[in-house]
Amino acid sequence: MTEAANCFLVKPGALVSFPAYSGPGSEKVSFSTAELLWQDANGMVKMVDSEPENSLVYVDLNDEISGNAVIALKNSTGEIVWSYNLWVSDYDPSEHAMTYTKDADTYVFMDRYLGALSSEPGLAETNGNFYQWGRKDAFVGPGIEGSLKPMYDIEGNAVEAKREKCSAEDNIPNGIMNPLTHYEGVSASNYGWLTISKEKFNNEMLDLWGAVSGNKSQYDPCPAGWMVPPVEAWGFYSSFKAEKVYSNPDEPVNKNMIGRYWKASEESEDKYFFPAMGEVAHASSYANGIGSNWPCNKAWTGTADPANFRVYATSVSPSSASPKGGISSGYELPVRCIKVK
Repeated sequence: MTEAANCFLVKPGALVSFPAYSGPGSEKVSFSTAELLWQDANGMVKMVDSEPENSLVYVDLNDEISGNAVIALKNSTGEIVWSYNLWVSDYDPSEHAMTYTKDADTYVFMDRYLGALSSEPGLAETNGNFYQWGRKDAFVGPGIEGSLKPMYDIEGNAVEAKREKCSAEDNIPNGIMNPLTHYEGVSASNYGWLTISKEKFNNEMLDLWGAVSGNKSQYDPCPAGWMVPPVEAWGFYSSFKAEKVYSNPDEPVNKNMIGRYWKASEESEDKYFFPAMGEVAHASSYANGIGSNWPCNKAWTGTADPANFRVYATSVSPSSASPKGGISSGYELPVRCIKVK
């Protein structure tokens, strides 16, 4: 891996090496050690090593296991200075990509959520990772029957996520140092994780996922060549009806099969599945809405709503779908990456 990113899509069994940069196009990270923070498939990561003097990290992967892992870089005092998501899969994002054109703008979507191992309904592997808005750091997504996937260290011991209330005017540095911590928002900031003060919601925070510049940002969680989509990219949600509700939300045969199929145009014969992964609320409780008339099928956009100190996501029910604002940045939702133009 030569191109800097916060996520690397790699194949099972690979001996991975990647440059230690603080995000795409940024500076090299000064660090002392590299280690596995968590993996959602026990035994997937066999070894982590590094050459701090050359800003290189090495990870040896099991050739029979796919999943997600987070590798953390630490300084001499043991503090995390940066971290990276390894998305271990045979997936090629250029295959079966979804191309949506509106007016003069064309957006190319992956056929699955970031971190997912499949795009087929009915599989827990079709669920991707969760992210708090604006953070590069992956949290585990749901597994089966409404529970989050377990996490393991390199020895196979259980790893638990942490939760902490936001108490800083600028909480971004804390997020970098604590990638396993879900930051709960406070009412004064509309329950966002970024700051305790609405007045501190500045342009830097607005651009965490490229909403201001329109470019892939330092904190973008997608692999090289891909980025979080702006709200405009989700126009197909309201332009073209979902072809199918995969299961009755009131009496689901398989809770993992709840979701919607979408097409990129009326003429397209290809369809793309958007599973109802659920959400982790700002107070860090997981819910998926299964069994209700609104199974939770939301996904992040990179666009922020500074007037209301909130951000934009997309929302889907069995009867409607549309991009919407009013979502707190403190929520954890999935990301559907688009190709960088």
